[in-house]
Amino acid sequence: MNASLEVTVKILAKELSPLRVSAVSPGLTDTEAWMGMAPDVREQMLKRAVEYPPSRRYERREDLAKGYLFVIDNPFESGSVVDIVGAALIN
Repeated sequence: MNASLEVTVKILAKELSPLRVSAVSPGLTDTEAWMGMAPDVREQMLKRAVEYPPSRRYERREDLAKGYLFVIDNPFESGSVVDIVGAALIN
């Protein structure tokens, strides 16, 4: 998610309170969308994607769904961006 969208989430959360405003920022997610790529390009990209994050895998749709459920189910969650990236942002 880009920085301007992250700031927008914070501003909207403040301005629209008590309504909750949050966002989920996914990483590379295993979906059918990648099937449109050339198979060799897709495999190379996915291989590189799992080398870096500590989780050693790309996220599944179930991982992303749990992130959305956290944001939806937590009544105190507002004004933040939840990164669902398997610790890929840790340097």
